[in-house]
Amino acid sequence: MFQYSEGEPSIPVIVPLNVSGNNISFNLPTNTYDRGRFDGEILQGGWLIGEFERNKQKLKLTRKNSYWQYR
Repeated sequence: MFQYSEGEPSIPVIVPLNVSGNNISFNLPTNTYDRGRFDGEILQGGWLIGEFERNKQKLKLTRKNSYWQYR
């Protein structure tokens, strides 16, 4: 599931996830998001680093509880 938020969350999109070792990738539908493919790597300690193909947006995320787990 992919969900993007800049102030207000977008509608979640379910996409297939490709996993190979510590590497992950997925493609977002162009009619919903114009970011294209995401390629990332899961590091020690639960960090995810990666980049979207089209806009070159780089992410560095740590694993933590979701918004819904705090309620």
